[in-house]
Amino acid sequence: MVPSLQQLGIKSEKQLLGINIGTTAVYFVFTAAGALIVDKFRRRTMIFVGLISMIVFQTATTITSWQYSLHATTAAAALTILWIFLYQTFSATFVATMHNLYPIEILSLPLRAKGMGLYGLIQGGAGAAQTYGIGVGIQKVGYKIWVVYIVYNSIQLVLSWLFFPETSRLSLEEINTVFETPGVHPVKMSLDIQKAKKVRAAASRNEEGSANR
Repeated sequence: MVPSLQQLGIKSEKQLLGINIGTTAVYFVFTAAGALIVDKFRRRTMIFVGLISMIVFQTATTITSWQYSLHATTAAAALTILWIFLYQTFSATFVATMHNLYPIEILSLPLRAKGMGLYGLIQGGAGAAQTYGIGVGIQKVGYKIWVVYIVYNSIQLVLSWLFFPETSRLSLEEINTVFETPGVHPVKMSLDIQKAKKVRAAASRNEEGSANR
C-alpha cells in the first residue's frame, strides 16, 4: 500500500500510517458486516458481486492514477484513495467472508483437513507475493500494476462462473450429490437442487395456506 500511495505524492509518514490504518479498519469492519449478511445471499452471488466491484474499483484506480501521473492534481490523488477504500469495503463485505467459508463447504469430511491445509499454504503464498511484490511492481511499471490485478480478478470471475457450485442452504449430503453425480456439471447440479428446494418450499407454503383456510 505504501508504494502505491507514494506514487500519488503522499510522502508524510503520518499520512501513510493514517491511510493504512484506515484501510485496515475498513476491511475489519466490513468483513464483520459480510459475516452478518452471508446467509441472506447465495454464495455465487456474493462472489460475483465482490469480484465485479473489485474489478470496477481497480479500473477506476488505474484511470485516476494515470491522470495523476499526467497532471499530479489533488483531485486525482483523492479519487484514487477513495477507490482504494471502496475496493477494501466491497472486497471485505462480499469476498473475504467466502475465503474460509466456501472451501469448507465444498470439501467432504475426509478431504477437509488436507484441503484446508493446502488452501492455507496457497493463501499464505499469495498473500506474501502480494505484500512484497506490489512494491517491486509499482517501482517498475507504476500505476500499470493495477492492470495485472484487473486481469487476475477477471480470470477469477470467469472461473467462478464456470466452476463454482452454489452451496448456500445445501446439506452435506446435497453437496456430496453435487460433486458425485456422474455426467452432470457440479454448477448445474447445484443450481438444479436450489431450484427444486425453492419449488418444494413454495408448494409447502401453498399446502399450509390451503389447510388454514
